[in-house]
Amino acid sequence: MTGPMVLGEHTLRDGRRVRIRPLGPEDARTLQDGFARLSSESRRRRFFGPKARLSDGEVRFLTECDGQRRVALGAVRIDDDGWECEGLAVARYACLPDRPDIAEPAVTVLDGAQGVGLGRILSEHLIRTASANGVKSFRSLLTDEHEWLRDRIRRNYPDAQLTRRGQVLGADFPLPALAPRNGDEPGGEEGDGRFWSLLRWVAQGTVRAERTGTFRRVAGRVRQRFSRGSRSEASPPV
Repeated sequence: MTGPMVLGEHTLRDGRRVRIRPLGPEDARTLQDGFARLSSESRRRRFFGPKARLSDGEVRFLTECDGQRRVALGAVRIDDDGWECEGLAVARYACLPDRPDIAEPAVTVLDGAQGVGLGRILSEHLIRTASANGVKSFRSLLTDEHEWLRDRIRRNYPDAQLTRRGQVLGADFPLPALAPRNGDEPGGEEGDGRFWSLLRWVAQGTVRAERTGTFRRVAGRVRQRFSRGSRSEASPPV
């Protein structure tokens, strides 16, 4: 992963140094190499089913962004001299067709780079970029067969806007206000930091393992309906 624009360089909890920057067409091979290093479980949680490789269209989606309504950021390990060594994570968002203030996010961290603070750092850069581009909320689609998820979100995230289509729950979470950074430490947010736990939870995929095939089919149909609903009329509240 190489490129002229650098959003930040940070030290992870295990001592590795990483650089955060937008992805470009030159990163296509690095993306495929990184995907090959994802465990089958990480692929299942991220893509809701088995997946051998990224398609050419998916690679273009991540590497040919407009930088405003569609953004993809990469985290790459760097050596002591600042040379980029290997890609470790990708975070992206895509705005809804007729709602540039609402975007669907996704974060993928390689198994060997999980649990050392990289997801939090990369997510913070994604939120700052989205906020600078006029995005107000992140939308996520989650399975919620027994309504426990809806109740939990209502209790802990009262500002979230919830809608439902069958078994899938749509949740719009207002982006947090981030405090200034202090060196390598995450800038944080105003409040108690619950947004970060939620973003990890969403990125991991809140689905029943035995129902991933069903969720994948249902979520695809629901995403189309939610997108159409944003262009025509507001979805009914949950």
